[in-house]
Amino acid sequence: MSNYQSAWEKCRSLTNQFVFAFIVQILIVAASIHYSAAIRRNFAPTVVLELCWIVVFFVTAIRLQGFRCPRCGEKFFVSPRYHNVFARRCLNCGLPKFSS
Repeated sequence: MSNYQSAWEKCRSLTNQFVFAFIVQILIVAASIHYSAAIRRNFAPTVVLELCWIVVFFVTAIRLQGFRCPRCGEKFFVSPRYHNVFARRCLNCGLPKFSS
């Protein structure tokens, strides 16, 4: 049971990182649109910031997709047919998310 608990804590942490990266990405895009419309001169700082944060976002998404199910050991959010980072059950064995 403690093995499941530690795995779910890791899943919760990865999910929080993913959501945080997604929200910040939206804010960066909105700020860069506003900045670009207001200044209309040098786009380099916003482009560099956006590209760096896109890398951060994709790294967090890849880490979340790599989370392994505590029961079957397969990737929780990935099956041979599809993937879903918002799945509530393991796409391989059906273990409900955060169950003990």
